[in-house]
Amino acid sequence: MEDSYEITKKVKKMANLRGGTFEKQLKDAFFRLEKIGQSRHNNNVKGFVSLNRLKQAKMMLNKFSNYLQQNSINSGKLNNYLSDKETVRDFVEKEIFKRDYNPNTIHEYTSLFSKVVENLANNNVSISKETINYTKELHQEAKETFKSDNYETGRYIDNLQDKLYNLYNNNFASGVLGEVQSSLGLRISEAYEVLKNFDNYYNAENNTIEGLIGKANHEYMPKTIGYDLVQKIEAIHNNNAPIPSPSSYREDLKEAGIPKSHDLRITYAKDLYNSLKEQGHAYKDILKQVSKELNHNRLEITRYYLARTWN
Repeated sequence: MEDSYEITKKVKKMANLRGGTFEKQLKDAFFRLEKIGQSRHNNNVKGFVSLNRLKQAKMMLNKFSNYLQQNSINSGKLNNYLSDKETVRDFVEKEIFKRDYNPNTIHEYTSLFSKVVENLANNNVSISKETINYTKELHQEAKETFKSDNYETGRYIDNLQDKLYNLYNNNFASGVLGEVQSSLGLRISEAYEVLKNFDNYYNAENNTIEGLIGKANHEYMPKTIGYDLVQKIEAIHNNNAPIPSPSSYREDLKEAGIPKSHDLRITYAKDLYNSLKEQGHAYKDILKQVSKELNHNRLEITRYYLARTWN
C-alpha cells in the first residue's frame, strides 16, 4: 500500500497556462507572478524584490510573447515554448543579447528572465528543468561577464608576447601563470589550479591538459600545452618556487602592461576567432568552436567576450 505522500506526488501535475490565446495566457501568468509570496495585505511580493521588479518581469514575459508572434508562432501554450530550450536560446540571442544594449541592461534582462521562468515553475506552471537550469546558468555567466568584471571594451592585449616577457622578468612564476592563462584561455582561478596541481591534469602522452573543471561544473575539452611551458611549470615544482598570491599576480600583470588577468582570456578568444576566420570557417561554426575552447557552452556569452575586444 502506497503512503499518502507518494500518492500526492503522483496526483500533483504541473499545469499549462490557462487560455486559448497568448493574451489570455499572459493574464494567467501575470496573476501567478503576482500571487507568489503576497502577504495578506497585498503589499509584499517576495517572488521579486519590489512591485517595480514585478512590473519589469511582466514586461519580460510580454517581450517573449511578442517574439513568438513576430516569428509567426501564434498558437499553443506559452509555457510549452518556454520549455523548448532552442526557442528560448533564440529569444535570448535576438531579444536580450542585443549589440545596442549596454552591459547593465543585458545583466538585468538575464536576471529578470531567469526569475520569471523560476517563479512560474514554482507556481505549478509546466516548464522544463532544462530551461530553468539554462536561464539560471545564463544569468550567472552574464553576471560574471558584465557585472563583477566591470564590462569594458578595448580589452584585447596588443604585443602580448612582449608583455609576457616583461611579466617573466618581474616574477618567473607570474610569467608562467600568465602564459598558462594566455595559451589555454583560462580564468585566473583555473590557471592557479593547473599550476598548483599540474600532475593531476597533464597527459604527457598527448601533451594535453585534461579533466579541468571550470564554472558551473563544466569540464574543459582537452587542451594542447606547449612543451616549453610544461618545462617551466615543472621547474617551479622541482625548485619549490613560491607561487604568487592572486593580488601579487595582478600587480605583476599591471607592471608588465596587462591591466587585468581576464584580458588574457579575452585575447585568447579573439586570436582563436581570427585564426578560424582566416581559415575560412563560417561565423556560427567559429562561435561554437571558441565557445567550446572557453568552456562556455553558451554562444551568447562568447559573442560578448569577443565584443570586449572592440575599441
